[in-house]
Amino acid sequence: MQHGETLGLLDADGVRGTCRAAGATLLAAGGPGAWLAEIPYIDVGEAGPDGTWGPAPPLPDGRIVLVTPDRRHREIRLDRPVSVLAADPGGLLVTVSERPPEAIPTGPGGNTFDYHRTTLIVPWQALGADRIVCADHPRVERRHTGNPGWLRPRPHAGWWAGGLWWSGGWDPAGSKIDRPLLAVGVDDEGAEQARVALGRGSIRAGCIVGERIWLAVWRGRFLHVDADAPADVVVLDPVARRVAQALAPDAVVIAAHCWPPPSAPPAHVMEHAEQWLGRFAGLEAFWTDEAGATAPLAAGMTDARAALDGEWPDLAVRVTFRHPYFPGGLLSRRIPLVDELGRPVEPEYADIGLMEDLDTGYLPPMTEAVDGILEI
Repeated sequence: MQHGETLGLLDADGVRGTCRAAGATLLAAGGPGAWLAEIPYIDVGEAGPDGTWGPAPPLPDGRIVLVTPDRRHREIRLDRPVSVLAADPGGLLVTVSERPPEAIPTGPGGNTFDYHRTTLIVPWQALGADRIVCADHPRVERRHTGNPGWLRPRPHAGWWAGGLWWSGGWDPAGSKIDRPLLAVGVDDEGAEQARVALGRGSIRAGCIVGERIWLAVWRGRFLHVDADAPADVVVLDPVARRVAQALAPDAVVIAAHCWPPPSAPPAHVMEHAEQWLGRFAGLEAFWTDEAGATAPLAAGMTDARAALDGEWPDLAVRVTFRHPYFPGGLLSRRIPLVDELGRPVEPEYADIGLMEDLDTGYLPPMTEAVDGILEI
């Protein structure tokens, strides 16, 4: 693991040793040790007076650092900058930019950038050299196995099972706040051949075991990340095109392995809470224009109130207000001020997140209101 510039080697008994790893980020562990890389800034160039982008500057070289279990360091240079590393039984998977980024117009006044990234596999024995020429090593397909986000089924991506390429993700055509979660299988031409409903939530991880796809599914609401939301493990049979639960959310209890919370609050935790209470108390006059006129955080917000909610280690600010979305009642949001270990946290963009939810309508249905209060 890495914290700042300190790299730590852990075993079952705890920290086995540490060393300094300046200017490099831990990305993988495998083979002879831990693999870090310097991830450089990639200059995309500048836009001309007519809005078109000129050619980007040449790419910098890449730098990989190997740290062995006895804490020895070795540097390997590449002729391309590195963005991702991953360990594979056959060697190190290295994702690099093959050539300078290219601006791709997305509409009037808008661009995205193609960084021309590709993934190579460099055999372990080849990593004994001091310099790697990327063109000397074969490309491989990188396939997502984590949280896929939006559903983007395509050939040669996702999980190959049952003669199809399977992808999981949120259905873009679904409800804004409760996105249906789907698994879709496509053939080598990209034509959809199978669709399996996975309920609601998001896929946090996935892998193939035998001929089936195992998925860890977080069952929280799409809009907000809830640390207390349950997760379960489901198994997708790609031939029968059915999904079954393998582990219920309460099947694995990890409480005995968690860090114990401190017995007393950290110093100044209440000062921290009062500071954030003051910030959220001003939502009705959040914006000020050049003439000195004020406006609320979001259009239509009135009767905004903020109060501390709960006690340490479950301390938060609760904001309530009226809004045209729910004319007959109040909207309410609880913003935590401490983490699961009771340490102060800085909810820096919680007010802007609330504004965006109100302005875009990413809100629960009013039928979920309890006693005239809708928790958002």
